[in-house]
Parts: sequence; C-alpha cells; structure tokens
Amino acid sequence: IILKLDDKRNLNIDKIFPEGNLADLINNLPDDDCRFALIEFYYREGDNIERNRILSIAWVPREATTHVRMMYASATDAFRKHVIVSAHINIARKSKINE
Repeated sequence: IILKLDDKRNLNIDKIFPEGNLADLINNLPDDDCRFALIEFYYREGDNIERNRILSIAWVPREATTHVRMMYASATDAFRKHVIVSAHINIARKSKINE
C-alpha cells in the first residue's frame, strides 16, 4: 500500500498492490514527491515455518520540495504511532530500498 498526504495533512491511499512485491512498490514511488508505504513480506524460519512481517517506509526523496519533505517529516511520528509494524525505515533513494 502506498499512502499520500494531502494539503490538509490527511493520509490517503495512493495505490494498492494486492499481490505486489518490493519491485512493484519501488517502481510506483514518485521520483520527486514523498509517500508512506506499507509492505508485508513472508519468510521461512527454523523448522520451515512461514512467517510474515509488515514494514513501513517513509519515502522522502531529495528531489521533493522542501515544503513537502517537511510536511512528511512532521507527520512521520504520528504515522508510526498509528501503524503497528515490525520495523520503520526512512529512505531518500530507491537504490537504498533493496539494501
């Protein structure tokens, strides 16, 4: 799920990926605007037991305007308080998402 803040700082769904993967998410992040994203990923643990985790991403590219970057920065704490996930990460370059 990719989420976008509107001018009144309301969080709205921008795009949904029912069977999406990380590549779909990366390809749909704008190069010059900020977004929040949630992605669920699956992995196997121990005795081949499948587990899942939800990761939140604050996408704040350097190409976004200063006003928009500041708006997302101020909304990040509130977003993190209302979303229960395994981890939160802040990313400014798409190349860093795969690391």
